[in-house]
Amino acid sequence: MTSRRCCMVLGLVLVGLALGLPAPVHAQIDQATRQQISQLAGQLDQANQAGRYADSERISRELLRISQRVRRPDLIALSLQNVGRAVHEQRKYEEAEPYYLAALKSGDLDEYFTSSTLHHLARLHDDQGHYAKAAKIYEATLENEEKRLGKHDPELVKTLNNLASAYASLHRLDDAERILGRSMTLLKQQDPPNEDM
Repeated sequence: MTSRRCCMVLGLVLVGLALGLPAPVHAQIDQATRQQISQLAGQLDQANQAGRYADSERISRELLRISQRVRRPDLIALSLQNVGRAVHEQRKYEEAEPYYLAALKSGDLDEYFTSSTLHHLARLHDDQGHYAKAAKIYEATLENEEKRLGKHDPELVKTLNNLASAYASLHRLDDAERILGRSMTLLKQQDPPNEDM
C-alpha cells in the first residue's frame, strides 16, 4: 500500500467517524483525538512523500499508541503496517517483520488491507534475498487479490511482476516466464491500441 493510500484509508476512517457511520468494534473517539489523528496522518503522508522514514516511524508509533488507547482494531492494524513500512524503508529488516505479522493478526481486516500487508511482507523478504519466502507470500497475495478483483484485473500486474521476479531469482525461469506472460496479457487489456493513429 502506498503511503498516500495508507493516509487516504486513515482519512476515510476519520470521515466515517465524523459522519457517525458504524465501524468495527471500537470505542468512541472524541473530537480532539480525531483532530490529532488527522494531523498526524497528514504529517505521515508528508514524511513518506519526502522519504523521511525516521520521521514516518516516529509518527506511525504515535498513531499506534493513540489507536491502541481508543481500541480501534482497524486503526491499530493500519498503524502496525505503517510502523513496519517505516522501519523496513530504513532497512531495519528484523524489526519490520513483527509489525507486518501483527498487522495481519490484528483483527477484522478487509481483503485489500490483507493483500497490501502481505505485499509489504513479501517485499521485505525479497529485499533480504529470501526469495523462496517472498515467492510464497507473493503467491498468497495473488490468491487474495484474485478473490477480491477477479483473475483478469489489471491491478494484479504489480503482484504478478513481483512474483515473476522472485521466481527468476530462484531460477524457476519457466514459472517466471508464464507469470510475466499473464502480466503482459493484462497490461494489453488495460491499454487497448489507439485506432485513430
